[in-house]
Amino acid sequence: MTRFNFRLSALSLALMSPFAFSHGNVDISNGSQIDVYVANEDHHGHSSSNTEKAYGIEAVAMDDGGFFVYVEGETGAHEFYQLGAGRYFTPSEQLGLFAYGAYAQGGYADGNELRARLGLDYQATHEFGIHGRIGYDYGNSKMGVDSGDHDHGHSFHSHNGSSARSQLGRLDLGFSYELGHVAEFSYNYVMQKQFESALVDDNDTNLHYEARLTYTDAKLKPYVEYRQTNKAFDQYHFEESAVQFGLSFNY
Repeated sequence: MTRFNFRLSALSLALMSPFAFSHGNVDISNGSQIDVYVANEDHHGHSSSNTEKAYGIEAVAMDDGGFFVYVEGETGAHEFYQLGAGRYFTPSEQLGLFAYGAYAQGGYADGNELRARLGLDYQATHEFGIHGRIGYDYGNSKMGVDSGDHDHGHSFHSHNGSSARSQLGRLDLGFSYELGHVAEFSYNYVMQKQFESALVDDNDTNLHYEARLTYTDAKLKPYVEYRQTNKAFDQYHFEESAVQFGLSFNY
């Protein structure tokens, strides 16, 4: 048994390595944990760029059977809140599977969303793990669209005077690698697609990556994360990059 193996039993609970799923994709692969952070976000505007701070907290409570609830909140540069529940399964020592649903405020175009996620963690070796998840976010209410307006302040084009519910797909693919038993590097690539054409802005896809370095040889685990957007829904207003500093711990 390595420190990465899972034990969802009355005897113990072993946890997968830390892995970054930022911006509303709560990481439940660590079991019960709390994560607090501050991020310096570089926002690209229509004619200029500016840096803003965001402050956030994530909390996950998981029992020995793998059932969990979680909450997430972020304020500052933008407001985001999420509440969800699900279950983590461990078919083998190397494999973890999970499913959860959530309600989120502050999703696509700052709307309310019902979210679903399916995911997989595979520990290929003691040091190297592969992680992935697929998700779907459905708008809880319709977004009004005014005919003929290209509104960069509201994150969508509008052409036909209609209203529609956001239908956003998401795919995360990444890996984690242990560095000398004291640190870990993780990388995650995120692909999002808006399936509702009435709400498409400059692009129907958003692409970004997340890279995190975590010091693991302590109860309080400090980390630094870098995010970079490669393609944005709205090419005039988006988070171009961010540097995030945080502390996480398991309980």
